[in-house]
Amino acid sequence: ARAVCRQEILTKGICEIPGFLQPEAVRKILCSAEQLKKRPGCGFRSFEEHNVYLEEKADVSRIRSASFSSSKVLINQAELAEGCPELVELFHWDGLRQLLQEAFGLEKLFCSADPLGGVYLNFFEKGDQLGWHFDRSEYSVNLILRECKRDGNSKPGAFMYIPDSRTFLDAHPDFDLSILDGPTDAAGLKPMIVPDLKPGTLYLFAGKRSLHCVSQNTTEVCRVNAIFTFNLEPNVSLNEYTRRKFFGA
Repeated sequence: ARAVCRQEILTKGICEIPGFLQPEAVRKILCSAEQLKKRPGCGFRSFEEHNVYLEEKADVSRIRSASFSSSKVLINQAELAEGCPELVELFHWDGLRQLLQEAFGLEKLFCSADPLGGVYLNFFEKGDQLGWHFDRSEYSVNLILRECKRDGNSKPGAFMYIPDSRTFLDAHPDFDLSILDGPTDAAGLKPMIVPDLKPGTLYLFAGKRSLHCVSQNTTEVCRVNAIFTFNLEPNVSLNEYTRRKFFGA
C-alpha cells in the first residue's frame, strides 16, 4: 500500500486513501465536531485577504501583491483536545507519520509543534472558500469528513491544485495569477487537478510545493475536513501571520 502511495505522489503529486475511516467513525467525529462548533467561544471565523505565500506583502512583485479571499470556521488543536480527542490521537499516531514519510520518500518527518495548528478542523459554510496559496508546512494530511455535492460541471467547495507549481512561480515573480481562471497548462504550469474526494478519504499532499485552493461553497451543505501538518525539522510552528489570520491568535 505504501509503495502505491509513493507512486501516486510521483505521478500525481497527491496520494488518496479512500475508506481510511469507516462511515460510523466519520459520523462520530462529525457529531463531535458539530457540537464543538456550537460551543460558545469555540472556533474562529475568518474573512481574510492574503497572497499565495501566506505572508506579509514585503515587495511589489506581481505574484506577492496579488490578493485572494478566504473565509471559514476553524477549530484548533487545543479545542479539539477537549471536544474531539480522536483527531488529536490520530495526529500523534506514529503510523500516520510513517505513512507520510514513506509516501514522500523522506529520511525523517516530524509532527508540527504548533499547539494550535498541528491538527485542526475546517468548516466551509455557504459562501466560504480557501483562496489560492502554498502551505507554510511542507507536508499535510487531509481527512475528508463531508464534501459538497457536485452538479455537472459545477464544483462547489472542491479542493483543487496545480502540481509542483512552486518552482515555476518562484522563478516568475511577475507572473499573472489571473490565468488561474483558465487552463493553467497553457501558461507554463501543469494542468489543474480536482480530485473527487469522498468522506472518510485521507489524502497526503505536499502543499508547500503545489498551489491549491478550495472553491467557493455555493450549497447549503457545510464542507468539513481535518488537517494534520508535518515538517522536515522538529519544533516547527506556524508563522505569526498565519496564526493571526486563520487562527485568531
